[in-house]
Amino acid sequence: MWNVAGQLLLGVLGATVAYFGKDFIADTRDRFDKLDNKIEKLASNDARLEAKLDAKFDALIHSQLLDRVARLEDDRMSSSRGK
Repeated sequence: MWNVAGQLLLGVLGATVAYFGKDFIADTRDRFDKLDNKIEKLASNDARLEAKLDAKFDALIHSQLLDRVARLEDDRMSSSRGK
């Protein structure tokens, strides 16, 4: 009697775990998909921000180089006037 009741109980328990396990697995997949989408979105935003920062940095370097060239030309002009 105990053997039959134990098998029946294990069968019901197994069916319950299988039934709710599918939902758990589906929910977990959905959560991972959402997280994956967020990671891709953040990576895309990161790439755009990196490109913007690179452009601003390049513009700053270019501006500083132009300022330096202008100062060197001014120094050269003032030294040639002094001769």
